[in-house]
Amino acid sequence: MNVLIVDDEIPNASDVEKEFPEVYEYMKIGLEGSARPFNIEIQTASKELDDFGSVVDVIEGNKSYEDLTSVKTRKIADQIKEYMDVPKEASVSAWGDYHNTMKGIKLASTLKEADAFNWIMPAYFGTNSATEQYGGNLNTLEEAEFVKIITGAESLDHFDQFVKDWHKQGGDKVLAEIEKELKEQNQN
Repeated sequence: MNVLIVDDEIPNASDVEKEFPEVYEYMKIGLEGSARPFNIEIQTASKELDDFGSVVDVIEGNKSYEDLTSVKTRKIADQIKEYMDVPKEASVSAWGDYHNTMKGIKLASTLKEADAFNWIMPAYFGTNSATEQYGGNLNTLEEAEFVKIITGAESLDHFDQFVKDWHKQGGDKVLAEIEKELKEQNQN
C-alpha cells in the first residue's frame, strides 16, 4: 500500500477542490484510509482534540450521536456511555475512554480554547541514514529508560544519564545529519 502523509497544507487550503482535486475526491466521499487504493491521511494539527471534543459534546447532549463522523469516535462515545451507565460493570477500555476523553481531552480542549497551547510543528519530518542505522536502538533505549523513570525503578535524575547514553549510542550522528539537512534546506 502506498502512503501519502499530508500536514496542515491541505486542510488549511483556501480551495481544496481547486488546489488538490485528486485529494478532494477522496475527502468528498469520506472513505476510510484502508478502503482507498492508497492511504491518504489529511488532518489538521488539532484533529484529535476536535474529534474528542465532538464526543464530549455528544455525551453532554450538545450534539447528536449522528454528528460523529468516524467509527472511532462513535466507538469511544459508546464506551463512555457504557461506563457512565454502570461504572462498576464497565470494561477496562470503557473506563479508559471515559477518563481519557471526559477528563483529559476536556482539559486539553479547555486549554486550546483559552489559546494556552504552544503549538510546535516539527522542523524535520524525514529520515536519514543515521536514523535508519541507530533509530531502532535509540527508540528501544528511550522506551526502556522512560519506563524505569515512570515506574520509579529510577529517579527523575536518571534522565540526564539517559540523554548521555542516547547521544553516545548514535543520537549525535542522527542529530548531525538532521542539522545538516535543515541547513541545506534553509539555504535553498
